[in-house]
Amino acid sequence: AYLPLNRAFVTFNNAEDKKKCLQQYSLCKCLGCLSCGCCQAAALRFPKDNVPHYQLTVAKVQAPTNILWENLETTMLGKIFRGFISFICVVLLLAASYSAIYSIQKEQESFPTYDQCIQYPEQTIA
Repeated sequence: AYLPLNRAFVTFNNAEDKKKCLQQYSLCKCLGCLSCGCCQAAALRFPKDNVPHYQLTVAKVQAPTNILWENLETTMLGKIFRGFISFICVVLLLAASYSAIYSIQKEQESFPTYDQCIQYPEQTIA
């Protein structure tokens, strides 16, 4: 089974070709918004059953070396879920750290002070 193709990365031979591509695909002619696709010419659309159908969005991206290719198929909901799980783990670790520090400080209060230890020099701890 093939995964659906929802993005492609294109490299251009020169900067002028890149500029032309971004100009053709970037702005909506009627609203001036970024690539809503309502005014996209049929020749610029991706075909379905040999008929121009899918509107394409073109945008600048980082260099291919900066892209985490493994994360491209992760949905936005998946990213939000992973972030939430990470946040919960951090909160739990902080709570465990604070409770450990608090427990140690409370236990330390039951220890004898330095002055109390000096009062009985003949007694040694075995």
